[in-house]
Amino acid sequence: MKPNLLSLAVGLAMSSMVVGAFGQADAEVVAGVTITPPPAVRDPIKWPFASNSIWNQPIGSGAVYVPLNLPTVPRGDVWAPMPQMDDELIVLKPTAPVTPVYKSTVGWAAGQDRCVASNTPPVLIQYVPVPSNYVVPNSRANNSATFLASDGRTLLQNQPF
Repeated sequence: MKPNLLSLAVGLAMSSMVVGAFGQADAEVVAGVTITPPPAVRDPIKWPFASNSIWNQPIGSGAVYVPLNLPTVPRGDVWAPMPQMDDELIVLKPTAPVTPVYKSTVGWAAGQDRCVASNTPPVLIQYVPVPSNYVVPNSRANNSATFLASDGRTLLQNQPF
């Protein structure tokens, strides 16, 4: 069978399918190929983009890939690779010593130390397992942090850190 006749046969078979009880057409076998049509109602969790979205279109065999030659860090800007994203500190050492995390209200002002508690008495946020040699230097960066709890399963998230 020629490719255009196969396409016609598939199209006719799909157009003649009867919608089943669950809102989806039944699978059909055409020219030895099982065709299961998409569901009548799109589940955005399983199918996040519409069928006519650019993300669901084939690239095509005639596509020509060319290098963009973009710099990885334009102008030396550390924010360039992922604008509007913070550095994420991820500590996955559940057996490390438990360390207190205290509230700091210093913010981003120059010359202030964000590594010490700024309240008297200090306000405890939570205890997290952190290796004793792990140090986050004082800076004005907007970091966040995630720690693997001592149960080896729970993630403890701090924003900002």
